[in-house]
Amino acid sequence: YEGYALDAVPENISFNPDLGGASITQDPQNPENQVLEITHPNTASPSFLVSYDFPETGGLVAVEMDILPTATNAAIYAPYIRTGSTEIVSINVNNNGYISYNNGTTVVPCKTYTANTWVRIKVVLDLNSQQYALYADGILLQSGLVPRAATETVDNVCVGMYWANAGSYYVDNLRIKAIS
Repeated sequence: YEGYALDAVPENISFNPDLGGASITQDPQNPENQVLEITHPNTASPSFLVSYDFPETGGLVAVEMDILPTATNAAIYAPYIRTGSTEIVSINVNNNGYISYNNGTTVVPCKTYTANTWVRIKVVLDLNSQQYALYADGILLQSGLVPRAATETVDNVCVGMYWANAGSYYVDNLRIKAIS
């Protein structure tokens, strides 16, 4: 997010400002770096989602991002990969201290994380075989996972916070890549 003014909202994202906020700020661990801060101010409001729209993509898609959770007691959406408003892949940095995936009926914990430590989350989604793999910091956590809904294409990635949690966290280096 270098090149954006502090407190700016990047032009390629959308969200409901009544439910939370998303703006450029300094990295709390490296003030020379700019990051996107996601904030959800109260637990009385619905879940807060920030959507990154991109051209409809099929085949093999990789979504990668760095996140800095500020606590281990808030459920963070990072990332949700969607087609329209339909969730295809749901990755959570959960309020139980785990990076987890949603298999459609259950949130399944994979790896612990530490508050105030950057973690790189990567999802490689194969829309041809309807499977995906989940990585954290370059380590394969799970493969052969089945998306929550079958689809031939995806067109947006969401980050955000669960409705019952107030707080903030940081996102950097979001990359969405079609792999040929």
